[in-house]
Amino acid sequence: MDVPGGQGRQLIKLVAAAGGRLTADAVMESLWPETEPDLSANRLRTVLNRLRESAGDVVIREPGLLRLGPDTRTDTMTFEQHARRALALAAQRSREAVSSARAALAHYRGDLLPDDPYEPWAVAARERLRRHALALLDLCAASAASAGDLDEAVRCLERAIEMAPDEEERYLGAARHLLTQGRRGAARAMVARARRVLSELGLSAPASMLELEQQVR
Repeated sequence: MDVPGGQGRQLIKLVAAAGGRLTADAVMESLWPETEPDLSANRLRTVLNRLRESAGDVVIREPGLLRLGPDTRTDTMTFEQHARRALALAAQRSREAVSSARAALAHYRGDLLPDDPYEPWAVAARERLRRHALALLDLCAASAASAGDLDEAVRCLERAIEMAPDEEERYLGAARHLLTQGRRGAARAMVARARRVLSELGLSAPASMLELEQQVR
């Protein structure tokens, strides 16, 4: 598939980030803000024609709507589909939730569209997918801890910490697991990391952190 650069590629990104469907008005507002509607409509028609000529039916237009073609799939769409299923299973306390969560995480490639760090439409989608991934990692960590696999629980929490380094509760959870394993030095270092996070945010340590600091000394 030969996808052109410029607005054709940006159009695909927009529709994919929205989950595969997006109104034509939203696309035009993102690509050509503060442009007359008739001019935006003409530009959109041109971009779609060029995209179809070069790459086929990657994006299909319906009345008032643009969607990805039936043969177009992305890791993002697959991840979100599996993530929602896993979280729904978790809400039902299904035993399949963790395996579904792991399957979903296999499709998570990190932050969405890192080459578009400040586009509002990309920021919203990026945060939505990150929150899904964090919820899945928390689910896997809790399941591993319940099964007594504290190494796996810590690995899941560490991965979540890399994605959301300013959320101190996961540091404390990992520290508790390390302390249970008798790894006092590693637990102490984890609590210290959490303390630094709060310090950088200008926040006071909660009672749970103060208690844990006493335990790891």
